[in-house]
Amino acid sequence: MIVNIDDILTLIDKNPADFTFIPIEDIELQQGRKQPVKIWNKGEKIPEEKIESFRNNGVEYIDLKFSNSLYRMLVIYRPDRYKEPSTVKSFIEIDKIINTFESLNKMSKRKRYISFMYELYNKNDKYTPLFRFNEPIDYRKWNLIKRHIKKDTRLPILYNEIGIIVFVDLTNNNNGKSGNYIERFKKNVDLCSILTQRKTDNVNFKISSEFNRLTDIWTVNEPERLLDTYIERNAKLIVIGDKINDAYKSALLNVKKYDKYARYIVATDINPNDTNELLINIKRAYHMNNYSIE
Repeated sequence: MIVNIDDILTLIDKNPADFTFIPIEDIELQQGRKQPVKIWNKGEKIPEEKIESFRNNGVEYIDLKFSNSLYRMLVIYRPDRYKEPSTVKSFIEIDKIINTFESLNKMSKRKRYISFMYELYNKNDKYTPLFRFNEPIDYRKWNLIKRHIKKDTRLPILYNEIGIIVFVDLTNNNNGKSGNYIERFKKNVDLCSILTQRKTDNVNFKISSEFNRLTDIWTVNEPERLLDTYIERNAKLIVIGDKINDAYKSALLNVKKYDKYARYIVATDINPNDTNELLINIKRAYHMNNYSIE
């Protein structure tokens, strides 16, 4: 599990003596040298006080043996870099998902895959991973490694589609067809505010386990930008906060040409004082597939 050394130091600061850091690769220094200099052996536990000296010597990342406690703390303290898994699936379920994605990827320009929020190591070499933490696992990779995985194994997976695009047209081309600019601007602001709120009816609400309300929401206010944003962000859902007109239809058609399985929902009844039904509908759309996994 390749971890930024600053993130390791953050964990040490927050939870001293709670972790065991074991590298699965030798730690080496390259800076200006013809040959790298090894400063630590793989498999040898690193004392916490050594981490700071590694950084001072120019080490930026350390390839650590995966542990759930390390991963869970990284999720808490660096949620911008480390995601919760989307779900946990059995070997058979994972096999079905990957086979389904292989079929979908032949019919769509968007390429869907999963990654594991875990590392599993070779049974003959405890420092050689069968797969890396958050490594893209496509059909080819899965068929190379699955014979080494026990059939009763359950693994935490992350889908590569994450996040929501809030789409409200604020261009002059709208020409008041969806109300005046102020009304549309307010819809855009209200919808973003609703999606970023932590609670509804005093109950913690989350669109999905991997969804970060602070980093996984993007706004599009120009129809011609919708497809580019959908591709760049690999967003999972488009939420249209306005009545559909020709500009919206054209932008959505471009997305559908790129990805026939794209998800979207129209949210016109936006009431910041009563968000429950809207959030539930958005969550439902976020998890609803336009395809079946068989």
